[in-house]
Amino acid sequence: MELVSDLKSTAQSHQRCILVEAMGRSCGWLTLSAAISTWSDFALILEDATCYPANWRARFVDQVVECAMGPGGHCIVIVCEGLRDRMGVRVEDLADEI
Repeated sequence: MELVSDLKSTAQSHQRCILVEAMGRSCGWLTLSAAISTWSDFALILEDATCYPANWRARFVDQVVECAMGPGGHCIVIVCEGLRDRMGVRVEDLADEI
């Protein structure tokens, strides 16, 4: 929690979007708990992965950019590490798209 708090202050001062890959390969509740406890803006968890629509990445990137362009000027996203295995999504790829 302290590290995400430090990242949040960095994101605020530099007006950035930061993606954090959290534990939770087979259980997204760890990632969700981390997102809730740190007041993160978004959480991508494993349990929702099967319900994502076909164009979810483009919609997600649009929402993150909209959040980052808002009053706070920053965005924190917590990503479950299990998405890499189940959906083939790498945090680095999402960061590049954003």
